[in-house]
Amino acid sequence: MKRMAVLLIFLACLLPAVPARAGEGPLAAARTRMRTAVDAWLAEWDPGTLKRLVVSLREQKLYLFHQRTLLAVFTVSTGRNRYTPEGKFRIYYKKAKIRYREGDGMHWWMEFKPKFGIHGLPFDKDGVESGAEDLGKPVSAGCVRLDTVQASLLFSLVPLHSLLIIQNDPPSF
Repeated sequence: MKRMAVLLIFLACLLPAVPARAGEGPLAAARTRMRTAVDAWLAEWDPGTLKRLVVSLREQKLYLFHQRTLLAVFTVSTGRNRYTPEGKFRIYYKKAKIRYREGDGMHWWMEFKPKFGIHGLPFDKDGVESGAEDLGKPVSAGCVRLDTVQASLLFSLVPLHSLLIIQNDPPSF
């Protein structure tokens, strides 16, 4: 349910606004716009179609495509010293929460190569996240890091076996 709320807010921000009906208050108008935007998006979205993700190391951005349509752009942190592998990969493993050394971990893990994945901000054994201030800079140990809310959205939208391309340049639309 939480993921759906995040998705609805995200979609309402992305899709063009629909004019409010005459006599609607601001909350009802926002509800109408969101419902219309979500309905339009769901009508076009086919969950069986593989998504395509492109990570630009130079820009520190992740681009989410559905077929040839750009759905979203996220600011990420990739590996320091160019440690993030370049190439074509598939998302082959997903887990909502993983832990590593002494209870530290991360949410929304999507693995594309052993020990390399796309995930939310890392958290310590007490659940405190770190690294939000470093998004947009290459500071990770090689993974592709996103804001945790954005990672949750991406996790829910991207099925297993989706194509991931990691390259220096931004995608050529």
